[in-house]
Amino acid sequence: MMKLLQQVKTAMRISHDQLDVAFESDIQTAALELYRSGVQPYVTDQSGQIVIVDGERQIIDDELIHKAIELYCKAQADYNGKGEQLQQAFQKLSDSLALCGDYVLVK
Repeated sequence: MMKLLQQVKTAMRISHDQLDVAFESDIQTAALELYRSGVQPYVTDQSGQIVIVDGERQIIDDELIHKAIELYCKAQADYNGKGEQLQQAFQKLSDSLALCGDYVLVK
């Protein structure tokens, strides 16, 4: 998660750690939103179970998933006053991921 946290902070040009807890919460919420929409953002084991380390679901190392999470975090922070536009971009990317087949939840 540190790599993803750093990506979000870099994208918003933040170098301090005072907002890390809020960003970590937004990252987890974004992943849950992707999951809710039918996208698998989490690492799974061979049986299809989500991998949990230290009580946290592990987010896959995938640039599209990371970009979607970054968009969500920026939208929540109303980055540059474009929160609504960023939320729409997150939703469109989420919808695209859900439709493409490579990211679909296997149930």
